[in-house]
Amino acid sequence: MKQKILIGLVTILLVFTLSACNLPFEQTPAVDTAAMNTIIAQQVLQTQTAMVLDTQPGTAAANLTETAGTEVIPTSTITLTPTLPVTATPQDVWLTITQNSNCRSGPANYYLLITTFKTGDLVQAIGRNPLGDYYFVRNPSVAQGYCWVWEKYATISGDPGILPMFTPQPTPTPSITPTRAPAFSTSYDSLTSCSGKYALRIFVRNTGGVTWKSIRIDITDNTASKSFTHISNDFQAYSGCTAGVSQTDLAPSEEGMVSNYNPGQFSYNPTGHDLSITVTLYSEDSYKGISLQQSFKVTP
Repeated sequence: MKQKILIGLVTILLVFTLSACNLPFEQTPAVDTAAMNTIIAQQVLQTQTAMVLDTQPGTAAANLTETAGTEVIPTSTITLTPTLPVTATPQDVWLTITQNSNCRSGPANYYLLITTFKTGDLVQAIGRNPLGDYYFVRNPSVAQGYCWVWEKYATISGDPGILPMFTPQPTPTPSITPTRAPAFSTSYDSLTSCSGKYALRIFVRNTGGVTWKSIRIDITDNTASKSFTHISNDFQAYSGCTAGVSQTDLAPSEEGMVSNYNPGQFSYNPTGHDLSITVTLYSEDSYKGISLQQSFKVTP
């Protein structure tokens, strides 16, 4: 009995389920398996491409070049090759400067200075003077610039014999202002004393073209038969115990006062004595160089 009831219930349930399949609910569309697989494959390919690009350092979308139907290729970054140092060739003549050298507008040291090359500079020679001691070179610091450099402070690479001879246009002979001959004038000014020591004040004026840098004063007391010598690299006088302005030299047209003091002063009062004085000036310190003397007599 129970078995018959169970079979009946199952039959009723089956009939109800089959009836429900015909109800007007929205139906799920059938899936095109081949199309879905194609979409998935394309997405996987795009994902892999993006991963590869992300692993390239410094690569951005803006750096990509894309052509329809071709592979996406990152654009390469251009690296500039450094310029190589200039080297001499058999057809060129080069000068390597071995000591700082002036380059002038002509092949002599009285021409206008154009520039100065430093030790180690490399310049190209395009000509030479007939004597072969100066080279006409390109001035690297000025476009289309040229100048003459002395060969003594340069090492030559290449055959100088291939260079053309350049004879510069003559320049006006430099005007040389005649230098005035060495000269000076001197005269007695007065007698001064300090703490029992006596000295003369002697006026000196440079009337020539040479600068005087040291002085010697020789004094002979003809009355007392004594001699005194004053030497100094400075021109300085005394007034009593007070020292005057000290001048290191007397340039042309300069003047100054000097005294025979420390050394050369009198240990007594020479007033009324017959004194012979010789003043010697020198163009260098320590009584060297050009020298000139002036002598005179005085009775203080």
